[in-house]
Amino acid sequence: MAAVSSYQPFAADGHDVAWRTWEGEHHEEATIRWENEGFTVVGQVSRERVQYVVRLGPRWNVRQFLLFRDLDEPDLWLANDGTGHWGEMNGAHRDEFDGCADIDLRCTPLTLSITIRRLGLDIGDSASVAAVRVDTESLDAQPVRQHFERLGEHRWRIARGDEPAVELDVDEFGLVLDYPAEFRRESSSARACVPTSGLFATSHRSRPRAALVAKQGAASRAAWSLSWALSCMRRAESATPPISCPT
Repeated sequence: MAAVSSYQPFAADGHDVAWRTWEGEHHEEATIRWENEGFTVVGQVSRERVQYVVRLGPRWNVRQFLLFRDLDEPDLWLANDGTGHWGEMNGAHRDEFDGCADIDLRCTPLTLSITIRRLGLDIGDSASVAAVRVDTESLDAQPVRQHFERLGEHRWRIARGDEPAVELDVDEFGLVLDYPAEFRRESSSARACVPTSGLFATSHRSRPRAALVAKQGAASRAAWSLSWALSCMRRAESATPPISCPT
C-alpha cells in the first residue's frame, strides 16, 4: 500500500502558499484544494511568467500536469494512467517517462512538497524516485532521478538530478519553507480562495463565462483557458482514463 503522509491535512476549503525568489524580486502564489476525490494544485510564477496545474490523487500521486505560458490553451499537458505510463492528452504515448512518479519544476519548490507528501517517509528513511522535469522556457521534458532523505520532523535532504544536494525545512503541512539560494517562504494560510494577484487572474470561478470572454488582455484569456482545461480534466477523470498506453 502507498505511504500516507505524516504531515497535517489541509483545510477542506483549500490552502494558499506563496514564495519569493531569494533576492526578493519575483513572486509565486499557489493554491491546494481538495475536489473530486483528489487534490488540485494551481500555481502562478511571475519570473517565468507561467501558470501550472497539477492534478493529484488522494495519496498525492500525479494524474495530470498542465503548463500555461504562451497559448490560451495549455502549452504542455501530460497525464499518468496510474500505472507509471505517461502520455499527452492527444493520446501520444511518452514512453521516455515510463516509471516516473512525479513532476519536477525548477521554477517552484511546490513540486518537491508534492513528492514529500506522497512518500510519507519516517525520520531516517530515504527514497530515490523518478520524475518528469519540465523546462518552462523550452517546454522540453526529460526524466530525472531525485533522492529524498528525511533528516528530522521538518528537515529534508534533497538531490535533484546532477545538482548538489540541499537541506531544507518544511512546515507542518510538508510545504517547503526556504529553498537555499532559490526561494523564501512568504505566506501560508488556509483560505477558500484561489490567488488573484500576479500574472494571471484566476477568480473566474465566480464570474460568468461571457464576462470572461468579453474582457480583454492575456490575464482574462488565461483565466478562461484554465477554467476550460480544468473542466476537461475533470470530465476525463470521471469518464475513462485520460490516456491509453500500451502495457
